[in-house]
Amino acid sequence: MHDLNNESPWQATLAPGYSHRREQLAMVIIKAGYAIDVETGALTPLKKKPAIEAADQHEGDPLKSALKAAGESSPPKVGGEFYILGATLALPNVDTTAAEASVTLTYGNGRQFDKTIRAIGKRQWQGTWMLPSAGKPEPLTAISLGYENAYGGSDEEAGPKEKQPTYLANYAGKGYLADAKRCSGAELPQLEIAPFINSPSDRPQPAGFGPVPVFWQPRRAEQGTPDLEAAKRGGCPYGPDAQATMHNSAPLDQRFPNPWQGGEILTLTNILAGLQYGKTCRITLPRNTPQLTLIENGMSKPLSSVCDTFWIDAQKNRLFMIYRAAYPMRLAKPTRGWIVVSDAQATTSAAQREAA
Repeated sequence: MHDLNNESPWQATLAPGYSHRREQLAMVIIKAGYAIDVETGALTPLKKKPAIEAADQHEGDPLKSALKAAGESSPPKVGGEFYILGATLALPNVDTTAAEASVTLTYGNGRQFDKTIRAIGKRQWQGTWMLPSAGKPEPLTAISLGYENAYGGSDEEAGPKEKQPTYLANYAGKGYLADAKRCSGAELPQLEIAPFINSPSDRPQPAGFGPVPVFWQPRRAEQGTPDLEAAKRGGCPYGPDAQATMHNSAPLDQRFPNPWQGGEILTLTNILAGLQYGKTCRITLPRNTPQLTLIENGMSKPLSSVCDTFWIDAQKNRLFMIYRAAYPMRLAKPTRGWIVVSDAQATTSAAQREAA
């Protein structure tokens, strides 16, 4: 594989990987990080280049917890996506049993995406399975907007631990009942998105802004059937039925047809740390211009990259933009070469100053 020469202000790495078609690739991943001023939405580049996450990291037991970091070392994803980590719902100054956190994204030609998560105080199912009702919620206290408080989890009353059924779209959640007849006294999830739960037999989409682990649905289906024999030989572990979206990690409703261009407007309400309840933070995504050049056998050619992911660290109030490029690895006839990463805008400005 080639060497990497990073002349840009961003973090960059070069790593091997596979496409969903099982092609072996050399992947270039570039990561730009910014501090968010929650009062103005202004972005300031981080002084220290952020690390690129090599793989998913869970909060705890992978079979019982959500992600605290999503792997970033992958080929370019399909379209563009975003996710939010570390968010704790801002609460009003008065006692309440419910509050909401929301995201609005304006992109493309004025199109708008809205998503609202409702947080509710702890509740239990009351009545019988034939006439169930949600009990009166307790006062709402500080609550994480992570999947551990959304619908899902394991049905711990259904049998021995090793045989307990699990909601495959959210291993970490609460409220899942394999048998609705046992609903009386069972806890409901505290995070919901419309349409809201009306029955213990409902199977809603888990409410969350965060990335989805690779073995949860729908990502589990997108991976296809693994090729275990090839993996044992050190080859590509993906099967022929792997889907193009297998490297996308955001929830389905936070995936979009096209990569991010910069200039999209993100509005966050009751999500960022330190921002009072009801106040919003409006962020304009930066227009970065990574320039990638492959130098090989005395020749140079440009490589195109796309910004397919941005994500928010709501605990530290940080924005990260991820750019990716990939090209086939020629293993039969390896050649010495370099990938040069630079800032096209800075290069252009320098050239203009020299010409002046």
